[in-house]
Order: sequence, then structure tokens, then C-alpha cells
Amino acid sequence: MKKAVFILRVLIFSFLSSTTLVFAQTAYITNNGDNSVSVIDTDTNTLITTITQAEGLFNSPSRLAITPNGSTLYVKNSNDDSVSVINTSTNKLIKVIDYAPSTLQNLSVSPDGLEVYIAIAGTHQISVVSTVSNTEIDTIPLGVAPGSVAFARNAPKAYIGLINDGMDIYNTVTRSLITNLNPPNFFADPGNLVVSLDDTRVYAGNLRAYNSANIGSISVVNATSNTELTSFSSIPENLSQPVGMALTPSGKSIYVTNIGDDTVFIIDTTTNQITHTISQSEGQFDLPFGIAITADGTKVYVANRGSSTISIINLENNTLLNTISQAEGLFNDPQFIVFVPENQPVEIFLQDYLKHSRLKFSPGLQFN
Repeated sequence: MKKAVFILRVLIFSFLSSTTLVFAQTAYITNNGDNSVSVIDTDTNTLITTITQAEGLFNSPSRLAITPNGSTLYVKNSNDDSVSVINTSTNKLIKVIDYAPSTLQNLSVSPDGLEVYIAIAGTHQISVVSTVSNTEIDTIPLGVAPGSVAFARNAPKAYIGLINDGMDIYNTVTRSLITNLNPPNFFADPGNLVVSLDDTRVYAGNLRAYNSANIGSISVVNATSNTELTSFSSIPENLSQPVGMALTPSGKSIYVTNIGDDTVFIIDTTTNQITHTISQSEGQFDLPFGIAITADGTKVYVANRGSSTISIINLENNTLLNTISQAEGLFNDPQFIVFVPENQPVEIFLQDYLKHSRLKFSPGLQFN
């Protein structure tokens, strides 16, 4: 066995120059216009396939979430208040979870990959779905309509943005309320929540500010103390519906789409200030909506509803790298984007030396 491992190690080292390491992520993008999901190879930015309405039973697909192991995709259907569950290995439908008529909002998968929390505004509750059975196993009654949900990474806590009523923090083990945060003039319509890498802050993208029906805002919460005293700060910027939010892998910045003026702005998570804005012309944005960042932290993908395109931004210098056109991606009113997590098995091809055989390793595999 040791001899075989040694030979394999020598082969990999000796022929690395002719080895292809496949690290590209796959992007799933919901198309509201034709009830489909586009599947994109981010290495080549080309279409892999389209999951059609008939294949996924989509009905105005919008928000989506994926399990940490990348095996299962959950797609919210806005028109019939259901969730389509997709097997990402085959891109085939597993089942449809029906909530009609309930007005679904956002959804999020727990860090351990065992549960999906689905915010249901119509019934004022969170539906807890098992990712094993893909059935509802519990509900969390809230009393008010939830708009968004996000999880702490290293603690059993869920943050639930409440429409016009602040934020609830729940223990995900006991399903019990820890506290409600509702400082005056702070939250309104929190459609997105982003938790910092160290679990110390929660960023809420409010689709409208407390004092305006059209201007949005960003609220920053101190998640360590779970209090609303001096642990809150607001980013003072005239925002018009910050729809999509994405945290960089380093945790240093959050990219936010601003659909009102066709821009993307960047928040420094250390200072909680907006440090840069990518203009409409710089990013070729047209009603920028969903946004996602590749796991290697090099590229930002922005879905443009107006032009049915995807803008790809270089995260290092915030300049436009490429645009995937409507024809290239078969987009039709693209809304939200999610990437298959990068910690999936990586295929290593020693094509010329092992008679085109394929060896598959996991990213953490070590040779001893």
C-alpha cells in the first residue's frame, strides 16, 4: 500500500504540468420571465443546461438556496407559493413543497445542511424543512410577517428579518426566541440578511427606509450582545431598493445591488461605510438584482433584469471582466444567483500518463 501511495505521489508531482485541476464552480440563475433556471459554468461562462419550467415545475422562480455539500437546490416560486427541490447532480426535480396560498419570502439553508428555513409572510411563520426528507418538520410562529432569514455560522442562532417590525433572533435547537431587536426608525422591509464571518454583525438590506416608501437603507446589528442599545449603526446613504447582498470570502466587504440607480456599492465591514460604488456604465448594469461571489473571491456575478444579462466584475479592482449575454445564457429576466459550494470532489486528470483514466480526490485528501 505504501508503495502504491508513493508511486501515485510521484506521478502527481512529476506530471503536474500536464494535469488539469477542475475547480470551476457552477452557477444557478433563476429566470422569472420564462420560468426556468440557467446553469452556468463559471470557468468558461457558458451555458451547461437550462432547467425548464416543465422539468422543475417552476412558477416565477426567484430566490434560491443550496445545501453546503452542493447536492440540493431549493427554488422559491413566487406565483404559486411553492419550493422546487432540485438534485444538482442530475438537475432533475426531486419534489415540490407546496405552501399556497401563503406568500413566501426568502429562504436559507442551515450551516450543517440539515434544515431549510423558509420565511412565510402570509402565515407569519418560519417553515422548517428537513433536507433529508424534504418535508416540513416544524414551524416557528412569529406573529408578524417575516421577510428574510439567515444563520450564524458558529452558534445555534437564526436571524429573521420582520417586515416593518425589526428582527427576531431564535435558538435553532430549541426554536425559542432569544430576543427581538426593534429600535425606532431602524428596520423596514429587511429583504436580505448577511452575517459576518465571525458572527459578530448582521447586515440587513431594507427595501425601503423607515421614513420613505422609495428609498432603501442598510442596518448593521451587533450580533454578539443581541441588544439594540449602542450596538446599532446605520449606513447613511440614499439607497433605492438594495435587493441583493453578497459577502466576500475574506469577510472584508459586502457587495450590494442598488436597483434604483443601476449601481453596485461596496460596504467595508470593518468601518461599516460605503467605500466604493460601481456605476451603471462601469458594470453595464440594467436593473441589477441578484448578486453572488465566487468561492475563490475573484469574481462578482450580477443578474441584470432589464437586459437579461449577467455582469461579471473583477473583485480585485471592481472593473467589468465580461458580460454573459441573453443569448449565451438563455436568460429571461434573471433574478437571483447561487453557486455550488467549491468544497466538492475535485477531478484530477493525468491524461497522457495514465491512459486517460480519471482519479477523483476530495479537497482535504492527504498522502501520508
